[in-house]
Amino acid sequence: MAVQMRCGRCDRSVSFEQIASDEPLFCPRCKGPLAAAPKHEAAPWWIHSGSQTTKIDPVDAVVPRPPEGVEPFFRSGMADSRLAIISVALGGIGFGMAWLPQLGLQYAALGMSGLGLSIALAILGRMLLRRRAGCGLLLAAAFVNGQALAVTLYFLRTPISSEAVDGAANETERVHDNTTPQTIQTAAPSMSEWLKLLDRDKLSLVLGGRDLKGRRDCVFAVGEVGRRLLDTVGHLADRLDDEDAAVRAAAAEALGKLGPLSKGAYPPLMHASKNDVDRDVRRAAQSALERIGPLGPTDATFLTFCLKYDGNANFRASTAQTLLTIGMLPDDALHALHGALKDGDVRVRVFAAQTLWINRREAGEVVEVLRAAVRESKDGAVRAGAAYALGSIGKAARVALRDLRELLQREEDGEARLRAAEALYSIAEDVVGAVPELRKLLGDKSPSVRGLAAEALGRIGARAASAVEELRGLLVKDEDRVRASAAFALGGIGKDAKSAVPDLIAVLRTGKGEVREQIVAALGAIGPDAVESAPALIEMLHQESDSVRARAAFALGSMGRGARKAVPSLNELLKKSRDSGERLILAQALWRIERDGEEIVPVLLDLLKERDVRLRLATVEVLGEMGSAARLAVPTLREVHGEAIDELRRAVEQAQEQIGTATKDDLDDLLKAISSKKPSYRLAAAQALLPLAADAGDAVAALVEALKVHDPEFRLAVVAVLGAVGEKAGEATPALVELLAVKDVEFQAAVLEALAAIGPAALKAVPVLIRSLKSEEHLLRANAAFALGSIGREPTNAAKLEQQRTRDALKEALLPLKDAALHDKDIDVRLYAAQALYSLTRQTDPTVNVLKTCLNEKDSIGIRVAAAEALADIGPRCRDADKEIVPLLVKLWKTDREEVRRAAFEALKKIAPAEVAPGRR
Repeated sequence: MAVQMRCGRCDRSVSFEQIASDEPLFCPRCKGPLAAAPKHEAAPWWIHSGSQTTKIDPVDAVVPRPPEGVEPFFRSGMADSRLAIISVALGGIGFGMAWLPQLGLQYAALGMSGLGLSIALAILGRMLLRRRAGCGLLLAAAFVNGQALAVTLYFLRTPISSEAVDGAANETERVHDNTTPQTIQTAAPSMSEWLKLLDRDKLSLVLGGRDLKGRRDCVFAVGEVGRRLLDTVGHLADRLDDEDAAVRAAAAEALGKLGPLSKGAYPPLMHASKNDVDRDVRRAAQSALERIGPLGPTDATFLTFCLKYDGNANFRASTAQTLLTIGMLPDDALHALHGALKDGDVRVRVFAAQTLWINRREAGEVVEVLRAAVRESKDGAVRAGAAYALGSIGKAARVALRDLRELLQREEDGEARLRAAEALYSIAEDVVGAVPELRKLLGDKSPSVRGLAAEALGRIGARAASAVEELRGLLVKDEDRVRASAAFALGGIGKDAKSAVPDLIAVLRTGKGEVREQIVAALGAIGPDAVESAPALIEMLHQESDSVRARAAFALGSMGRGARKAVPSLNELLKKSRDSGERLILAQALWRIERDGEEIVPVLLDLLKERDVRLRLATVEVLGEMGSAARLAVPTLREVHGEAIDELRRAVEQAQEQIGTATKDDLDDLLKAISSKKPSYRLAAAQALLPLAADAGDAVAALVEALKVHDPEFRLAVVAVLGAVGEKAGEATPALVELLAVKDVEFQAAVLEALAAIGPAALKAVPVLIRSLKSEEHLLRANAAFALGSIGREPTNAAKLEQQRTRDALKEALLPLKDAALHDKDIDVRLYAAQALYSLTRQTDPTVNVLKTCLNEKDSIGIRVAAAEALADIGPRCRDADKEIVPLLVKLWKTDREEVRRAAFEALKKIAPAEVAPGRR
């Protein structure tokens, strides 16, 4: 029988089946003492239903009694109920997460719904085994988790291209398209619908999302798209020959959008950019070439891959041709080209053979492949290409002459016959076989063939003079591009085409563009025999086209003195022109017409200062062409020769041989040139006078007059010439002294050097030199001291009376020199002042002491060398003045740098010869 007890602390009721002893009982929860609960009986409940009344026990009203043999659910404990609630919560959360694929939480939703379903099924199974009631909550949990699991698996299995992209941007797609996107599984999209799948915004959304599988699929898909696009380059290149201009333009634009991936399509794009009849196609091809970028050696690996593995024969041929334009290739590319010689497509074999010849210069296998193409190919363009390649190989392809002659006999394609004729001339210079055939092709129905045949005749040159009449016919009557080719051919033939000059003049006045340029060039090539065209060429000097003006100037120059009427126009254009290349051509033309070096040399000297090496090379060549008239440019050429550019140095050496060396006979011309009003010309004249200064004693008056020109660079050059003249330039001393007022330290130093070089004849400069000893600039002080010492030396061929006057005049300089030698803070000044003191007084004190200090100067090799040389000039007297001089020189001779050792050795030879005797070395 159950016993009811109540806790005195927490007031809870506790039921016991029986009480085993009389010991006090405690609450199992709070451990408080238990007491017997008051007894009471529950009142029965009466339920009235219609005419019946039923009595119900209170316990039955609270908890319905289950059927017999079934245990109620809530009586099994709270654990199962809590787990059931958790299962329902997991299923709900997983279901919500599964419907948000853009968050990338599908795997988390899969785990949660799977766990919730497992819990629900486990509890439900245990209830069914124990026959418990209350399964509704567990069935709901199982349903929710199962639904969440199904939705999650559905989204995980949906491809990225259909659901992950379109689902992530579903609202944007509806706004723009107003259509329901279809997945790839339900219907294959059209080509235009594929563009939607590659939309940048959609891809960015997926690639930046949290769904790992979505990111992986997207990256893989984009890479696969790129690989397949590479496979389409060859097909797009094929469409550059489409009959519809819009398709050709679109193909060129598509190749441009692919960028560097389209480098294998470079040749057909280049052809389309120049030769397509539709302007839009030409523009699209040119734009594509710019976006693809220039070809370089680094592209060889990519192009080799395309050559090996691309399935499109047209593209493989284009790739081989592209490799041809790159030049020297790595070994792996050459190996691939060797393999391409056996390609199933003859065009690939021909271009591979050409490329191999350019890189290896091995004719054997290459020539055989090309000969086979000439003999066996059914495509006229291929036969033409093979013949052209044989012609480019030249004499090494002699074995193919018979094939080329047979091709000429049976060939119907005009371009193939043209290339075969060109090859005959290139390989064997077979004019008899080539020129007649090319003359026939001048009447071909194809404008392209006519133009190419004319160009081929122009390259043959004077040996194609028999074709002049046919070329004149093309020049007058044919279309513009053929007329340009005919003019080119007439220019190539040269003076033998003088009969065509009237036609050239007539077409020049009406022609435009390339036709006009080629005609002007042809008239220049014909030369003096085309002098009647000078008025028309003078008109061309005023054209807007730079190319036409330059060619017209060159043509007028080639006509020589016969084109003197063009001189004013050429001079005017030379003054206005700012283009260096055009100025060079104008200067050359003026020289050839007038032979006036004074006008031309300054322009050429300015051009030698440009950075463009090619321009400078051309300028040097023009100076060489001028010969002795360009002798003023020799000093500048000498400077250019000192640069580390081999090609430029060789050109200068050749020009110097053509110009020659200035001699005494050139003095009058050079003296006349220093009075020129052209700054660069008179400067060049002064620089050219320097090597001849020893013979320019009679020109001192002219040089003094030149010092009045207010041009610092020119006056500096004249000062150098006066210094090189030496004692004969004594009359220039007053003018040089005036120049010391110029506030430029470097210029003043140069004037002092010139006075020092003049020596005793510059006696009038002594007061100014004494003042310069007190200058704040050490360079001026040193040069002034050196100049005073030079003035004090014994003049050559001078009377003793004059020597004495010189020494008397220099007495005022002794004290400043001694002060500078002993106390100046700059060692250079002390050195030169000491030398000057000895030169003036011939006293070893204090000169030797100062020179000994200079020998101990560790920071300057030049000072030690100069001091040793000064001691050598003094000779044995310095040994008596200071006993330490000889040991110090011996030490320098044995331990110092090579330059110092040499100077010390020479000083010891004069001061103490026994120290350097062979036995003591």
